Amino acid sequence: MIDFNELEKIKYKNPIMIEGLPGIGNVGKIAVDFIIEILKPIKVFELISDKLPACIFVDNNNIGRLCCIEVYYKKIKGNEYFFVSGNAQPVNEEGVYELANFLLNILKDNNGKEIVTIGGIGLEQIEKDVKVYYIASNTKIVKKYNLNKLKRYCDSFAGPVLGVTGVLVGLSQRKQISCINLLVETGASMHYVGIHGAREVLKILNDKFNFGLNIKMLDKEINSLEKEITKKIEKVIELNQEIEQKKMREFMSYIG
Repeated sequence: MIDFNELEKIKYKNPIMIEGLPGIGNVGKIAVDFIIEILKPIKVFELISDKLPACIFVDNNNIGRLCCIEVYYKKIKGNEYFFVSGNAQPVNEEGVYELANFLLNILKDNNGKEIVTIGGIGLEQIEKDVKVYYIASNTKIVKKYNLNKLKRYCDSFAGPVLGVTGVLVGLSQRKQISCINLLVETGASMHYVGIHGAREVLKILNDKFNFGLNIKMLDKEINSLEKEITKKIEKVIELNQEIEQKKMREFMSYIG
């Protein structure tokens, strides 16, 4: 079921999509939710599906809401963006592919040609200065965004990138859409909240896309929101824990 909200009321021109869904450390979700909180984009549609976990989240007003994927839109300094967030990922591979294709089709239908996906690399021990790695769908996008300043994933890791974050990279190639996958070091524990990793990703996005985020204020704002963010993310972690544990059994390390 799709609630299109404002989707058909706005004419889009070559939007860039930035995806951050729950995953290891929830770095992608934290980063995109922070952008949504600061930049105040409008929600253009909401996706509710039987491929998402069969449960509800209860908000501070004691209202129960189904799991959903939300897409927001904003024009920033001449460029248009879709921001993808949500409180869960699909529970199986079929749902992951359906959601990834759905998001890419929305982008392509509006002449969008670029997407950024954000995920985490789960480590047992994390250094104070976390590192960000990248995977790209083609060499063209690497040159355009000067990604060579970041570390290449293949030089340090060999494991697969799971979930929507990873599948979007592969499927984007088939739809002639350029994709950047940013992966940041974060804790491997199911209960780890990757706020520091999300901060590093936010700095990169702010630099690449000129979002106008005040980086000096960013650290203060993230620190002040840490308790609130942690409380919200804990609910997501609890929901996804069973799914992630299954993936951990299948792979020695989880990345995505």
